[in-house]
Amino acid sequence: MPCLTALMNRHGWVTVDLVRRESGTVFHARDPSPPAGSSRTRPRGPRPTRSGAACGRRAWIPLPSRPTVLQGYGMGRPSTITVTVPEDPRTGIGITGTAVPL
Repeated sequence: MPCLTALMNRHGWVTVDLVRRESGTVFHARDPSPPAGSSRTRPRGPRPTRSGAACGRRAWIPLPSRPTVLQGYGMGRPSTITVTVPEDPRTGIGITGTAVPL
């Protein structure tokens, strides 16, 4: 990840969100932080919540919607997070999901 590390250092970023869309409501996500020595992070709610809200604002998903975010499958630490995005994302984003124990 030397190129990603250099880009992040140049901009002062600590972590980035890498997201690939599989279908209309299924996304694969990774949140590496090479400057901190991590090529991955544990699944947690804030990132999918922000991502769901951003997707709704940008019309990347229909509203209301329940997109699924898959993390860690390529690294043997799978998690599945379902994000509930209402018609107006400002009213609140819901998240539920599963992950493997650490």
